[in-house]
Amino acid sequence: RDRIRLHQQLGIAAAFPDDEGGLHPTAFWQAIEAEERQERRYEEVRLLYVALTRARDRLYLTSAASPSGARGPLDPASLRAAKRPLDWLEAPLAAEGLPVAREVVRAQDVPLAPAPGGIADFDISQAAAAFAALPDRRAERPEPPPLRLSASALAETGQGYGAILRSRRQLRGGRSPAAARAAGVYTHRLLECIDLREPPEDLRSALDDLIGRGLLPKAAARAVDLAAVQRFLGSPTAARIKGAQRLERELAFSVLADAAGRPDPAGGTVLQGKIDLLLEDDRGWLIVDFKTDHVAREQVTAAAQAYRGQIDAYRQALLAIAGVEAQGLLYFLVPGVAVAVP
Repeated sequence: RDRIRLHQQLGIAAAFPDDEGGLHPTAFWQAIEAEERQERRYEEVRLLYVALTRARDRLYLTSAASPSGARGPLDPASLRAAKRPLDWLEAPLAAEGLPVAREVVRAQDVPLAPAPGGIADFDISQAAAAFAALPDRRAERPEPPPLRLSASALAETGQGYGAILRSRRQLRGGRSPAAARAAGVYTHRLLECIDLREPPEDLRSALDDLIGRGLLPKAAARAVDLAAVQRFLGSPTAARIKGAQRLERELAFSVLADAAGRPDPAGGTVLQGKIDLLLEDDRGWLIVDFKTDHVAREQVTAAAQAYRGQIDAYRQALLAIAGVEAQGLLYFLVPGVAVAVP
């Protein structure tokens, strides 16, 4: 049970033994654990709400919590960090002008030592409005962060860039979005399979060979822009790849992140991605991401800006997983232009 976790959306996740005899949890395992912990916390708050609303005139609540000084409804992060009933209650009550009174408990006039918290004493009839501010009812739960997020989904296609793409599709015979995606997949697969250090002299033969071996469908013969790929193989970017000391292709990763896709060990979202190419040379580490968008040379700056979020996610994931700081580069195959993403 400690090693395997199941989740309806995230599937099966495992923790693997490490060299020290412990368990190394994967990102999915940690995300499932965080989700289960969150569900347990909401259930505890729900039960607290039920218990509080059963009192008719006055409620006495014992707790060891220390005052946080916060006022107003709790945000999701504060809710997750709460450990005691007063952590949930004091902030919204204070926002309603109902400060919690603290007293020392005495039994049969025998004083007891003051506890770190004390007794919360307030009038139930006056506190009704404050209860509405508590994030305790299922209907009022904040929108949960996504459990899984793709790095490619972080690319921001703004209205201006969308207009560029629509214009280019019309100029090229109205190619559908599905056909454009398929061409991108086939082109990436070709670049993945050929040797970029010693590329084939005849790309058409190399593509036909991949189709014959079942690594690409027959439709790839028409969809892949071989002229664009050939242009890339003669580019300065390809020359840097040939001279790299280390080269990684199609590098897949999974890392815990926050809802915005920023790697965060305490996050509840699994950020996934696949880096087209990662190289190391005397200038350092470089991420190369290939794009098959049909944009003109004068439009690549706007196109590159749209993909900044994706490249940033790649860089932050590499830093979180391997401690590697890398530069980013987008290579647009159709115009044959490389754009650095600082």
